[in-house]
Amino acid sequence: MNYIAELNAFDRWLETNYLPALSELLWRKMVALFNRCGWAEWISVDNQRLMGLIQVKREATFIDYRNKLVEAGLIEYQKGKKGSPNRYKLISLSEGKNHNTFTDEVQSVVNTEVQSVVNPVVNTVVKTVDINKLNQTKLNKRKDMPGTKCSEPVAMLPLKDGTEYEISAESFEEFVNAYPAINVLSEMRKMRAWCLSNPANRKTRRGIMKFVNGWLGRAKPESSNSAIEPIRDYEGDETI
Repeated sequence: MNYIAELNAFDRWLETNYLPALSELLWRKMVALFNRCGWAEWISVDNQRLMGLIQVKREATFIDYRNKLVEAGLIEYQKGKKGSPNRYKLISLSEGKNHNTFTDEVQSVVNTEVQSVVNPVVNTVVKTVDINKLNQTKLNKRKDMPGTKCSEPVAMLPLKDGTEYEISAESFEEFVNAYPAINVLSEMRKMRAWCLSNPANRKTRRGIMKFVNGWLGRAKPESSNSAIEPIRDYEGDETI
């Protein structure tokens, strides 16, 4: 046995087991005696000496604290013959059966705690992945359907600050409904070309929608015989 290993194993054992304070002190004193005796399997010690080590005056009280160690499986006790001291055997906590039992208990506690923390996180990640996969599948199906709205911008209009303003599919549809006689998509292309050619006259983000509405309000309806593409709903396959 190893003195330090036994003390460390005993401290770990106390984390999941209870002993009265004087029973704990008695165990520590007995371990020190076994260490002095070279870890003999059995040592003989009279009650008076052990009572003095833990400062107990009544022998009945000492016996009660000693029995707690026996019941806990920490020591074995043999009553000495008349005129001879009692014999004790120390049960190692750092090796052998008790060590394995302790290790199993600790491992069980650790596994339970790990599962309680890890499982909810894993389940959340799996559910998130499944939801994202489902959403992507739905989005792909919607893109494959003619006339379906797309969340990608229909047009990008340069602004005065150097950024670009995105005309969403929803906004584009509102313009189409508001100006049914106008080829809105064609006019959006003209707006972008105008903004690119007139950087000094570009609009701010706050004023761009007023600019778009004004442009569409002044746009001329296209003739039904015109070769220019007909008015149609945006299907998500083009971005200006």
